[in-house]
Amino acid sequence: MIPEIGREKYLRRFREHAWDVFRDHLYEEALSDDMEAFNFDLNDETAPHYPWQIFWHRALQEFDPATSEFGLDKKSAQEALSDFIDAADRLLGITEKDEMA
Repeated sequence: MIPEIGREKYLRRFREHAWDVFRDHLYEEALSDDMEAFNFDLNDETAPHYPWQIFWHRALQEFDPATSEFGLDKKSAQEALSDFIDAADRLLGITEKDEMA
């Protein structure tokens, strides 16, 4: 979860660490003159290492699905999870028109 303060700095560090892990263990190792190898750029939002954002929210911090009768209210879910849900929808090819059907 992304903290309430210092979000940009936190996300930048997180993205850099994720890119380092993917580069070192998953992406192709390539020399500068190797035109066949492909790797994602650090700031490529479509790359596997690019984090999907979930914002810290007290309601999520305290939420326990095993004991909650009512789940998470829509407003809290929207505040914390909207960017994550949008990214998942894009990956799955879901559009607003699909949701209305």
